[in-house]
Amino acid sequence: MSEPIDHGTILREGIRPSRYRAFILDADETVLRIEHLPAHDDDAALDLARKLLDGRPIELWDGMRFIEHLDPGAGAN
Repeated sequence: MSEPIDHGTILREGIRPSRYRAFILDADETVLRIEHLPAHDDDAALDLARKLLDGRPIELWDGMRFIEHLDPGAGAN
């Protein structure tokens, strides 16, 4: 049985590549930069995104699925 292939990379059965992204925003909610997060689940991705908080809000996404908006002034919302 052949293994699934995703974007030219052979993946083990049941494993999908990380699609978590932290969008670092400015005060106008414009994306300043995007960080790819090597997380296996939402909780791990949230932990990594919180470490990126440095005075700017962050939106955490898993592909097209919105997870959470993190506000550095108020903590995680």
